Amino acid sequence: MDVALYASDFGILLLVPACMHPSQDAERRYGPLEWCGRANLGDVSDTDVRARIETDVVRSTYALLTVRDVQALFGSDHPCLRHHHRPQGLWPRFQRRRDASVRT
Repeated sequence: MDVALYASDFGILLLVPACMHPSQDAERRYGPLEWCGRANLGDVSDTDVRARIETDVVRSTYALLTVRDVQALFGSDHPCLRHHHRPQGLWPRFQRRRDASVRT
């Protein structure tokens, strides 16, 4: 299964199937989510981590990840594990656009 990794400004790491975006429920709970990368769960050697992620994705369309999970999936030097900043000057403009498109 191909999966996409998203991160919130609060340090939450979330995994969803690559063919989907995070659900509205996930964005309400964890704040704005930023795409960080893509992986294939078949490449994960730790079968316990892979099974837990697959179960969570089937149950709620996303899985919350720990730093260890991300290291197992993407490696310890993945950009999501570094401190990252979203350009604050641009985000409100994109959010307004998104809110306007949801209302119509």
